[in-house]
Amino acid sequence: MAYAFTTKQWAVAGEQDFGEFKLLNPIFSVRNVQIVDTNVYLVLDISENGGIFKHNTHITYAAPAETDINALVDMVVTSAFPEAVGLE
Repeated sequence: MAYAFTTKQWAVAGEQDFGEFKLLNPIFSVRNVQIVDTNVYLVLDISENGGIFKHNTHITYAAPAETDINALVDMVVTSAFPEAVGLE
């Protein structure tokens, strides 16, 4: 079953390590959320240098006991990237 979630962007000032690569001043959004058993899988769309360079990566996180999909996505992103600031 598919659930809709509110897509928003996050920005990190400075260098951010995404595991496979590091980017300078990235802006990213969550493209896909998948919840399997006790894990949350997020696919991220990331741009660098004002959108000139585009990247994709994923993160896996142990699913907290959150039932609101928007709150869950926010919780996972802020836990994985504490220095990220949400853009409105």
